[in-house]
Amino acid sequence: MPSYNNSIIQQTNVNSNSFDKIYSPFELLYISILGTLKTLAYIFSYTVIFSLIPTVLLTHLALPSTLKTVIVGIFELSNGINNIASLDLNLNYKLVLVSFVLSFSSLMILMQIFSFVFKARVKFKDLVKYKLLQGVLSSAITYIITKYIYIPILPAFLNLLTSPISAITLDVNFFPTPGI
Repeated sequence: MPSYNNSIIQQTNVNSNSFDKIYSPFELLYISILGTLKTLAYIFSYTVIFSLIPTVLLTHLALPSTLKTVIVGIFELSNGINNIASLDLNLNYKLVLVSFVLSFSSLMILMQIFSFVFKARVKFKDLVKYKLLQGVLSSAITYIITKYIYIPILPAFLNLLTSPISAITLDVNFFPTPGI
């Protein structure tokens, strides 16, 4: 394989409007692999950093488990939601917490977004402020829905999710046979 220097990468700057040079398929493959590796390095490094920060911080603080779980969710989405699901809380409160964490989308995801849109002069402070507002509104709406509007299908759906597969019975005669 030919040795490529950085001139190919420098010539394919994303912000460049010059598409005069025609690249061979191998050069395009090489450039796309390098771009993918760079993107994955950003994502994985943020994942490691934002998984370690709450672990280090929360081991030295004496906080209630619910608050620790929300803090983990603010830093890292998937661990936060997994921890919320394992809390010993009423389902309504779990839904409110999950709604907040999903709407806020964690600092890890916000940093990933910011690392790609910072050239558009988006301020990280504004991004966090509006995502916090979205999280608060989402959790308030979820609280109102779960507290004051009864959703009759929810208990049946949750029972279906928690029951073993062998306990689920399907009605084979759901679609009647014609002519019988």
